[in-house]
Amino acid sequence: MKKIKINSLLASMLALMLVLSACGNGGNQGAQAQGGTAQGGAAQGGTAQERQTITLRVGSGNPETAPWIQAFERFFLEVVEERVYNETNYEINWVRSFGGTVIPLGGELEGVQAGLVDVGSIVMMLEFSRMPLQAMTFMMPFAIPTADLGAIAYAQMKEEFPEFETSFERFNQYYMAIGFSDQYGVFSNFPINSLDDVAGRRIGAASVNISWIEGSGAAGVLTTLPEAYPNIQLGVVDAVILPSRSTIDLQVYEVAPYYLDAGLGMLPLNAITVNMDSWYGLPAEVQQIMREVGDAYLMNSVEFIMGVHEGSLQILRDAGATISELSLEEQIAWAASLNNIVRDDLVPLLDAAGYPGEVLVTRWLELMEAQGVPRVRDWLNE
Repeated sequence: MKKIKINSLLASMLALMLVLSACGNGGNQGAQAQGGTAQGGAAQGGTAQERQTITLRVGSGNPETAPWIQAFERFFLEVVEERVYNETNYEINWVRSFGGTVIPLGGELEGVQAGLVDVGSIVMMLEFSRMPLQAMTFMMPFAIPTADLGAIAYAQMKEEFPEFETSFERFNQYYMAIGFSDQYGVFSNFPINSLDDVAGRRIGAASVNISWIEGSGAAGVLTTLPEAYPNIQLGVVDAVILPSRSTIDLQVYEVAPYYLDAGLGMLPLNAITVNMDSWYGLPAEVQQIMREVGDAYLMNSVEFIMGVHEGSLQILRDAGATISELSLEEQIAWAASLNNIVRDDLVPLLDAAGYPGEVLVTRWLELMEAQGVPRVRDWLNE
């Protein structure tokens, strides 16, 4: 009887051990499965939470074919989108509206201010009366011959004068970055090798750029990019001064087969800003990424713009256009012929806006001289 009881007890103990062993293995398998899921989540963003989409409307009056808009898309929008996806638990959905579909050319500052778009590319040349600080180089012809040199000077100016960024706050906007134009070239239906060649001619230019002509012996005619081809074709003007690539895209070289690189400028053209209400609604980690991308944008976009200009010259060569450059001596002569737009117009505009006009102009020219760019005219000491 004892033997039967002992055997029964051993059998019960063996059964209990098998049950406990099975439970233990199941628990280990569950822990391993949970550990695998957590590791996979970390690889995708460090959290198992569902990814959230942030929709932001972005726009400009310029079309996507404009080189500075291409740079904006490539080196800001696409980089922000990629980094936010890879580094956070968010994703950006950009709703693009270029070419004036939501905000017109010249209306970008108001459009971002009013929240018609969340992020805008603002053409500073068209905002001279309200933001003369950011547009000041458009009244300093021949001061910035190439974008790479201009970007170095602009970055230093921004360090020394924070208003280059903070002044956008008056218009309910947070500054992100600045981009440069490609070269402002002279497209003409006659050869230009000196200032004497433009005497008596009619030359088209947009906005404040008309000041690069007044006093030169030529007559300035306000001309926008879409008007360039028909105005030359119909004899309204004999030449235009406009951003090279956009003018080439319109095939203006067909009616103006002479291209002059006069060194007038590759200039700080489009500011990237965010509506302040939209900015404060963004998660902190997304804001940080946008700041970092904005900080790197200037140099990244300038390298792209310089490449665009080289490509533009090749297009002109392939089309059979005649390409020439204006010598330094002729640049000096051209600048000397103009009204003193720096002393008489630019400095008073900056002063009226609350900035130290002469100090700003002097510092700009000093920074360019430090990079080997000579002053074509002593604008402030005449």
